[in-house]
Amino acid sequence: MITYIVLLRGINVAGKTVKMDRLRGIFSSMGFQNVRTYIQSGNVVFETEEQNTALLAERIVEELKKNFDFPIPVAVRTLNEWEEAIRNNPFPDNEPHVSFLSEKPSKEALEKVESYQDRSDDEIKVLGREVYLLCRGSYHKTLYSNAFLERNLQVSSTTRNWKTVNKLLDLC
Repeated sequence: MITYIVLLRGINVAGKTVKMDRLRGIFSSMGFQNVRTYIQSGNVVFETEEQNTALLAERIVEELKKNFDFPIPVAVRTLNEWEEAIRNNPFPDNEPHVSFLSEKPSKEALEKVESYQDRSDDEIKVLGREVYLLCRGSYHKTLYSNAFLERNLQVSSTTRNWKTVNKLLDLC
């Protein structure tokens, strides 16, 4: 069995309500084992034999579409990928926010984001499908919001704080 972490984007905000017990039920009905959730922001951990992460993401998005009146983008990582994302923290003495991307952005998109570096005191580093953000102030006031990342990188993104990133590892 492979352990997966799935992050749902944009739920339980702006009227897009998803109850965690219902979410666990949906994932269980898809044949996933040992399904658990963490807090109300759409963090799901489960086990399955499926090895194709892209196919898994498609299945989950389609099943969520059947169950809710709004689209729910997801970021899917294996436990190994999650551990690697934690090890790759470019700010090892700090607790950054991490944005998990649906796919690796293009070189042009990365260059566009890098062009903003001198416009903010916050530090940002894109490594593969993760974006590490070290905020000097509040995350809610950063230039590098989730909307900024999606607009400029042209991929779906969902952000978690370092505490949540590590708590999800603990759940695995």
